[in-house]
Amino acid sequence: MSDFIDDSELALSLLASTIYIQQADRAFNQVNLQDPHATLTYFKKLYQAFSRDPPEDVDDLFKELTRLGERNNAEGEAHDIMRTAAEQVHAAFQDLNQNSVSSTANYVLSVMREALESLIGLVEDADDDDSDTKYTFQLIRDRSKKDPGSVLKDYESLG
Repeated sequence: MSDFIDDSELALSLLASTIYIQQADRAFNQVNLQDPHATLTYFKKLYQAFSRDPPEDVDDLFKELTRLGERNNAEGEAHDIMRTAAEQVHAAFQDLNQNSVSSTANYVLSVMREALESLIGLVEDADDDDSDTKYTFQLIRDRSKKDPGSVLKDYESLG
Protein backbone atom coordinates (compact mmCIF):
# COMPACT_ATOMS: atom_id res chain seq x y z
CA MET A 1 0.00 0.00 0.00
CA SER A 2 2.84 2.35 0.85
CA ASP A 3 4.42 1.87 -2.62
CA PHE A 4 1.11 2.73 -4.25
CA ILE A 5 0.83 5.93 -2.23
CA ASP A 6 4.46 6.85 -2.95
CA ASP A 7 3.99 6.19 -6.68
CA SER A 8 0.74 8.17 -6.69
CA GLU A 9 2.38 11.13 -4.98
CA LEU A 10 5.30 10.98 -7.39
CA ALA A 11 3.01 10.76 -10.41
CA LEU A 12 1.01 13.76 -9.23
CA SER A 13 4.19 15.70 -8.58
CA LEU A 14 5.50 14.93 -12.07
CA LEU A 15 2.19 15.87 -13.67
CA ALA A 16 2.24 19.12 -11.69
CA SER A 17 5.79 19.80 -12.94
CA THR A 18 4.59 19.19 -16.49
CA ILE A 19 1.74 21.66 -16.01
CA TYR A 20 4.18 24.26 -14.67
CA ILE A 21 6.52 23.68 -17.62
CA GLN A 22 3.57 24.02 -19.99
CA GLN A 23 2.69 27.33 -18.34
CA ALA A 24 6.26 28.56 -18.83
CA ASP A 25 6.14 27.31 -22.43
CA ARG A 26 3.34 29.77 -23.20
CA ALA A 27 6.02 32.45 -23.58
CA PHE A 28 7.82 30.43 -26.29
CA ASN A 29 6.65 32.59 -29.20
CA GLN A 30 7.85 35.76 -27.46
CA VAL A 31 11.40 34.49 -26.93
CA ASN A 32 14.15 35.20 -29.43
CA LEU A 33 15.92 31.84 -29.32
CA GLN A 34 18.72 33.25 -31.49
CA ASP A 35 19.70 35.47 -28.55
CA PRO A 36 21.80 33.47 -26.04
CA HIS A 37 20.76 35.62 -23.06
CA ALA A 38 17.04 35.38 -23.90
CA THR A 39 17.41 31.63 -24.41
CA LEU A 40 19.16 31.23 -21.06
CA THR A 41 16.46 33.22 -19.27
CA TYR A 42 13.70 31.19 -20.91
CA PHE A 43 15.41 27.84 -20.34
CA LYS A 44 15.95 28.76 -16.70
CA LYS A 45 12.19 29.36 -16.37
CA LEU A 46 11.49 25.97 -17.91
CA TYR A 47 13.99 24.37 -15.56
CA GLN A 48 12.55 26.14 -12.53
CA ALA A 49 9.15 24.69 -13.41
CA PHE A 50 10.73 21.23 -13.72
CA SER A 51 12.89 21.48 -10.61
CA ARG A 52 11.87 21.24 -7.00
CA ASP A 53 14.74 23.52 -6.05
CA PRO A 54 14.09 27.01 -4.68
CA PRO A 55 14.48 29.85 -7.22
CA GLU A 56 17.65 31.09 -5.47
CA ASP A 57 19.30 27.69 -5.93
CA VAL A 58 18.31 27.59 -9.60
CA ASP A 59 19.75 31.09 -10.06
CA ASP A 60 22.99 30.02 -8.40
CA LEU A 61 23.16 26.87 -10.54
CA PHE A 62 22.78 28.81 -13.78
CA LYS A 63 25.27 31.47 -12.66
CA GLU A 64 27.81 28.70 -12.12
CA LEU A 65 26.97 27.03 -15.43
CA THR A 66 27.36 30.39 -17.18
CA ARG A 67 30.62 31.23 -15.39
CA LEU A 68 32.18 27.86 -16.14
CA GLY A 69 30.80 27.86 -19.68
CA GLU A 70 32.53 31.17 -20.34
CA ARG A 71 35.74 29.81 -18.84
CA ASN A 72 35.55 26.76 -21.17
CA ASN A 73 34.46 28.81 -24.20
CA ALA A 74 31.33 26.66 -24.35
CA GLU A 75 28.73 29.42 -24.60
CA GLY A 76 27.76 28.55 -28.18
CA GLU A 77 27.29 24.88 -27.42
CA ALA A 78 25.36 25.70 -24.23
CA HIS A 79 23.09 28.00 -26.22
CA ASP A 80 22.44 25.20 -28.75
CA ILE A 81 21.55 22.75 -25.96
CA MET A 82 19.11 25.16 -24.33
CA ARG A 83 17.54 26.26 -27.62
CA THR A 84 17.05 22.68 -28.80
CA ALA A 85 15.51 21.63 -25.49
CA ALA A 86 13.15 24.63 -25.54
CA GLU A 87 12.08 23.80 -29.10
CA GLN A 88 11.56 20.12 -28.22
CA VAL A 89 9.47 20.97 -25.16
CA HIS A 90 7.35 23.40 -27.15
CA ALA A 91 6.82 20.86 -29.95
CA ALA A 92 5.76 18.22 -27.41
CA PHE A 93 3.09 20.50 -26.02
CA GLN A 94 1.89 21.29 -29.54
CA ASP A 95 1.40 17.54 -30.10
CA LEU A 96 -0.34 17.00 -26.76
CA ASN A 97 -3.71 16.28 -28.38
CA GLN A 98 -2.14 13.45 -30.37
CA ASN A 99 -0.19 11.92 -27.47
CA SER A 100 -1.24 10.91 -23.99
CA VAL A 101 -0.53 13.25 -21.12
CA SER A 102 1.76 10.72 -19.49
CA SER A 103 3.78 10.19 -22.70
CA THR A 104 4.15 13.94 -23.13
CA ALA A 105 5.13 14.36 -19.47
CA ASN A 106 7.74 11.61 -19.69
CA TYR A 107 9.16 13.10 -22.88
CA VAL A 108 9.29 16.68 -21.56
CA LEU A 109 10.91 15.63 -18.30
CA SER A 110 13.43 13.52 -20.22
CA VAL A 111 14.29 16.46 -22.51
CA MET A 112 14.84 18.76 -19.54
CA ARG A 113 16.92 16.17 -17.66
CA GLU A 114 19.09 15.43 -20.71
CA ALA A 115 19.60 19.13 -21.43
CA LEU A 116 20.76 19.84 -17.90
CA GLU A 117 23.08 16.82 -17.94
CA SER A 118 24.51 18.06 -21.25
CA LEU A 119 25.07 21.53 -19.82
CA ILE A 120 26.82 20.07 -16.80
CA GLY A 121 28.87 17.86 -19.11
CA LEU A 122 30.15 20.97 -20.91
CA VAL A 123 31.56 22.49 -17.74
CA GLU A 124 32.24 19.68 -15.30
CA ASP A 125 35.85 19.38 -16.40
CA ALA A 126 36.46 23.12 -16.20
CA ASP A 127 39.64 24.12 -14.47
CA ASP A 128 37.92 25.20 -11.29
CA ASP A 129 38.83 24.51 -7.68
CA ASP A 130 35.33 25.07 -6.31
CA SER A 131 34.49 21.66 -4.89
CA ASP A 132 31.02 22.88 -3.88
CA THR A 133 30.15 23.41 -7.53
CA LYS A 134 31.40 19.96 -8.51
CA TYR A 135 29.47 18.44 -5.60
CA THR A 136 26.29 20.27 -6.67
CA PHE A 137 26.69 19.04 -10.24
CA GLN A 138 27.16 15.47 -8.97
CA LEU A 139 24.01 15.71 -6.84
CA ILE A 140 22.03 16.91 -9.85
CA ARG A 141 23.41 14.07 -11.96
CA ASP A 142 22.59 11.49 -9.29
CA ARG A 143 19.03 12.78 -8.97
CA SER A 144 18.52 12.77 -12.72
CA LYS A 145 19.69 9.15 -13.05
CA LYS A 146 16.61 8.10 -11.16
CA ASP A 147 13.77 7.80 -13.64
CA PRO A 148 10.74 9.09 -11.75
CA GLY A 149 8.99 9.83 -15.03
CA SER A 150 8.54 6.12 -15.65
CA VAL A 151 5.99 6.08 -12.85
CA LEU A 152 3.65 7.99 -15.14
CA LYS A 153 3.48 5.03 -17.54
CA ASP A 154 1.25 3.33 -14.97
CA TYR A 155 -1.16 6.26 -15.04
CA GLU A 156 -1.99 6.19 -18.73
CA SER A 157 -5.70 6.23 -17.90
CA LEU A 158 -5.39 9.68 -16.31
CA GLY A 159 -4.82 11.19 -19.79
